[in-house]
Amino acid sequence: MESESLLKQTLIGKHSREVRCLCADERYVYSGSFDNKICKWNPETNKLCWTIETDSYIFALRVYDHFLYAVGSFFRAYNKKNRKIRFEFEKNKSYIYDFDFYQNKVYRGGSDNCIREFDTESGKELRSKNTKFTIWSLRIFQDKLYTGCSNQRIEEYDIENLDLIRHFDCSTGIWGFNIYNNHLYFTESGKLIKYSLEANKRVKEFEFKNYLISNFQIDDIWFIGGESGVIAWDLSKDEQKYLFPGATAWGACGNKKRLFIGLTNTEIYTCDISQFFYYTSLLKDLKKLYKRKESCDITFKTFGGEISVHKLIISSRIGKDYEKVLEYFQSQKIEEANIFFRWIYTGISQDDQLINQILEDLKIGSFKELNGIEKVSKALEKLYKEEETKDFTILIGNKSIKAHKVILMARSDLYRGMFLNVDDKSNQVNDYSGKSFKTLQLLIEFIYTDKLNTSLLSDQVISELEDAVDYYQLNTSSILPTLIDEFKKNKKKKK
Repeated sequence: MESESLLKQTLIGKHSREVRCLCADERYVYSGSFDNKICKWNPETNKLCWTIETDSYIFALRVYDHFLYAVGSFFRAYNKKNRKIRFEFEKNKSYIYDFDFYQNKVYRGGSDNCIREFDTESGKELRSKNTKFTIWSLRIFQDKLYTGCSNQRIEEYDIENLDLIRHFDCSTGIWGFNIYNNHLYFTESGKLIKYSLEANKRVKEFEFKNYLISNFQIDDIWFIGGESGVIAWDLSKDEQKYLFPGATAWGACGNKKRLFIGLTNTEIYTCDISQFFYYTSLLKDLKKLYKRKESCDITFKTFGGEISVHKLIISSRIGKDYEKVLEYFQSQKIEEANIFFRWIYTGISQDDQLINQILEDLKIGSFKELNGIEKVSKALEKLYKEEETKDFTILIGNKSIKAHKVILMARSDLYRGMFLNVDDKSNQVNDYSGKSFKTLQLLIEFIYTDKLNTSLLSDQVISELEDAVDYYQLNTSSILPTLIDEFKKNKKKKK
């Protein structure tokens, strides 16, 4: 699991009572609270855009088809821009706790022990299904509707006729759950339970500190909000990937760039999670490169000690202005210098305010233009195309490929060992791997970009690339084998 302190959490705003739920669209995040208010926030500026005052606690929010849906002692769809009510599906004394969408219909559950179905085009109720217990959570997966109930069980319904198919016993009431690869996941008493829907039995139990209250999924990463904050769980590996510590998180939502956390202490936070989705082995290898301090060609003093860096990496990110930066840090603390240069190498900020202030002081570009993993990737892709700055040549027969020593040693332990242990000033090497020129071209391009040019793949090249992972000792975090497997699967599907 990654360090808990790596990702900085930034305060967006506050309610006057507990934040119960969050949802987000492409630009904004929406919060519902026990102060009976729904708020719209701009996470770029951390400013409140508008507030809707209601006469009820807000238990769940969702954005669907350009409208904001909200439930409490009512069920409404609001226009996101002008806050006007499009539909008031229900207004009664009982609480509605959760809802979900399926084929232009919306289904809700609540304290009236009832599932109700509404048409999202007309707002009309279509049908209802009485149940015996309060429904705390409701989700639709494929053509099945699942409810988490107060009687300590999850119920499965056929969505076509709303007939109960079966139920799954739990030891606690269910405020949330998930289904992945035909397995049901839920929490109970310090455990995360994995239940096979096919075998109809529990297949695994994991020690787990978070009692699930809110959750959402992006790709294979499941974000679970509870009393320990928010946990990122990798469903493909069944392991905890990250913990975002804090007060009890009743609200959690996000996208591939940002996680939003709503806490019982009234606060709403955000942090950059793009590293989970927009980088793979490239970022990890650059982090190692900075940490190892091998083959650095610049060393300078700060208050607290010396720092060594690679001129190529620094200049690829901030151009010729790197000289100003080095001079600036000679009068700064070593801790601040390390925060800044880790950000230069990885694009991940541990202190947005500090880095932004440094860039403003030196007038060398904006934080927004340079921040983020994707900006580091673009800098490396640009380096790949800059033949004039490459300082090493790989010879394959009568052909050659040029590259940067620093990039090769960051990505390949074979080249790292060569550059650290062999005193050779020729700056070139004959490649004896037996791989074709085309294969080595693709490999070097991957080393810079973490991308595989599938248009040039043949059966021979695929076989050679698979061998190249071990031969060139690509770091264990390399995604090249995964990219090759994905290409093979897609090729089979097309047949």
